[in-house]
Amino acid sequence: MNIQKRKTAFLPTLYPQVVAQALLLACAISGWVPQAQAASSQIAPTKAASSVRAEQARNALANLGPEIETLVKEMQIPSIAIGVVVDDEVVLAQGYGFRDAAKQLKADSQTLYPIASSTKPFTAFAAGTLVDVGKLDWDGPVQGYLPQFRLYSPELTNRVTMRDILSHRTGIPRHDLVHANYPEMTRSELLSRLPYLKPAHPLRERWEYSNLMYAVAGHVLEQLSGNSFEALVKEQVLQPLGMKASHMSIPKLKQQSNRALPYDEQDGKLSPTDYYPMQLGQPAGGLVSNVEDMTRWLRVNLSGGKLDGKQIINPTTLSELHKPQVLISQWPIDADYGTASYTLGWFHQAYKGHQVLFHSGRIEGFASNVSLYPYDNTGIVVMINKYLSSSVAEQISQHIADKLLFAEDAEKDQRLSRLAAGYKRRQAALQGVSAQVLPDFNPVRPLGEYAGRYFHPGYGELKVSVQQDRLQLRLNEVDTAFAPSNVDLFTGLTGAAKPYLAQVKLQFHGDSEGRVSALSLDLEPASGERVLFQRRDELQMESDEYATRVSGRYQAQGREFVVSRQGKGLVLSLSDSQHFELEADKNHRFSLKGLQQVAVQFVFDAKGEVGTMKFFQGPRSIEAIRKGE
Repeated sequence: MNIQKRKTAFLPTLYPQVVAQALLLACAISGWVPQAQAASSQIAPTKAASSVRAEQARNALANLGPEIETLVKEMQIPSIAIGVVVDDEVVLAQGYGFRDAAKQLKADSQTLYPIASSTKPFTAFAAGTLVDVGKLDWDGPVQGYLPQFRLYSPELTNRVTMRDILSHRTGIPRHDLVHANYPEMTRSELLSRLPYLKPAHPLRERWEYSNLMYAVAGHVLEQLSGNSFEALVKEQVLQPLGMKASHMSIPKLKQQSNRALPYDEQDGKLSPTDYYPMQLGQPAGGLVSNVEDMTRWLRVNLSGGKLDGKQIINPTTLSELHKPQVLISQWPIDADYGTASYTLGWFHQAYKGHQVLFHSGRIEGFASNVSLYPYDNTGIVVMINKYLSSSVAEQISQHIADKLLFAEDAEKDQRLSRLAAGYKRRQAALQGVSAQVLPDFNPVRPLGEYAGRYFHPGYGELKVSVQQDRLQLRLNEVDTAFAPSNVDLFTGLTGAAKPYLAQVKLQFHGDSEGRVSALSLDLEPASGERVLFQRRDELQMESDEYATRVSGRYQAQGREFVVSRQGKGLVLSLSDSQHFELEADKNHRFSLKGLQQVAVQFVFDAKGEVGTMKFFQGPRSIEAIRKGE
């Protein structure tokens, strides 16, 4: 593709790239590294050139506002917030539409949005700051930093590094339902489940996106820094960058006035929804930010790790964060998009011959995209408060890139018009779709025979009950109705508030005597196997049997703790004089009566035996090993 023949909205920067690379080679030989060198290995433009290019960019985006306002109306999007940086100057920071559709409260450049998976580059950046001070080696085994770290096989456990985790090349697929809608799960609890999650591919053989492994990365950073992940990001990233409004707390967001409310679409109409209760997954998708803060993030990534004259991260480290690590063979290649790869936290691809680093995010009620064009010294951020495909935010970002880099394409392509037209076609098609059609099949057993508790050591416990002539499956507090579709086979019904299991096949299995003994679900197609849950007899947390199973001596940090049955309840003795009644919560978790913000949780193995008891106080936890009755 002959890029120089394209009509561009401001001056091309291809020639300076070649000069920059030659300069870098010379610098590498001499041992000198220019402090102002950008992470993309391009020469920073002079201030005079910067102001000219930035002004050209502002002119190129002059009619963007009406285009976005039209898109907001045609696609029933409450609001879209956009920021654009060119040559270290903010050329656009604007909100369009309403952050609160019911009250008609307008969005602006300071409106806060959860950015979902666009958080991942921040996690990698935070890791980079620990590399800078010698606390972390990208290629050091994770188990060396986190001794309790275990995966599906000893070989995998011993070899996985932070570089593998941050580039999604561990071979472990998403397994998102391990933690979806389970905000109480801690990162240490996640570690106890990882050995039971089967990889889809061998280590470093193929890109396989995994939010869970980013949660592990966050836990590694906690161990290395001695601080919570959220505090580390604040101290090492947000504060140095001057991102004063950004944070990682949904409870805090709910108390802030200038926040975007989350929306979904039900039956063709805009509908309010809930903020996703992110906790375990903060390293994968927990950042809350606004356009003003995110333009600072764009600038530091485009300026070799320097912002407002201050070096925030070593340029070499930032360059490593931006370097491709694994090929994404699953993505197609066409005239506009080159081969895709993943760096340490970013997708990496060529768009119409121009290198782009980007990440998109989607979570209940929100979508986002952050894009860097390093050789063009241009960055774009798009945030939306509606649960849409993240490709919508990507399409808006690419439309802006077209206006800046390929003016002729932007005029001809009419990308936003096509985007709105596609949305309307899908809406029209959905109106003609009838309700879910299932086979007229009568179950071969009374539904009550399927009811019970089932357990998988990686996914935890799920419960099957009978509700209004349907089976109801509860996993992580999410309920899904299932209808019979074949012998011992049921299909998840659509229409649930959280449709994680809609259309999923639920297969029950019998033992040698024909009794229901297990069930399996296709929860992670990439692994190539259905997840098998073994049936358990009902075991109530308040029952005598439960008390017998958990009672005993536990040890942690040189101290002994005793759990015993007293009267009708359980008591935890921390010493001869400290005794606390345990009040049952859920998922084998108990609070300590009279001791605020402290809880314990009993961890059962695959055989139903208790091996450990975990203490929780806020985000921290310690593990006590069971030593006997």
